Amino acid sequence: MTNGTLHDIREQVELAGDEMMTAEFLATEGALEWFGAVLEDSQAWAALGVRQWRYLLEDNLHTLEEGVRVRSIEDLADLPRTHLQRRMTHLGEGLTASRDLARRSFQRSLEPLRSVWAPFLEMVGRDHRG
Repeated sequence: MTNGTLHDIREQVELAGDEMMTAEFLATEGALEWFGAVLEDSQAWAALGVRQWRYLLEDNLHTLEEGVRVRSIEDLADLPRTHLQRRMTHLGEGLTASRDLARRSFQRSLEPLRSVWAPFLEMVGRDHRG
């Protein structure tokens, strides 16, 4: 082997070592970022669930209070409609919040791939092409 070939091999080994260290760093950083996002999203899901349970209890309590105050058959007949309107409003709010939170969670889970790994893989490709 010539001296030039050994030099080229050393450079390739050093480059591969540097890229491995970078990959380890990026993997750790990405895992921590992803784990933090999962924790935040889990808290948001729990808060959403608590809010929906609170709405359920409040809606039922409100309907019960209205039922106690009923003074006519028309008021009594209107009670299910108003209760369902309140429930549908709160359930709709919960579904919208769930959809938005699911979208945010999905986008955040892919963020390390887009922002960290794609540029790293491009760099590795350039290093080994040129």
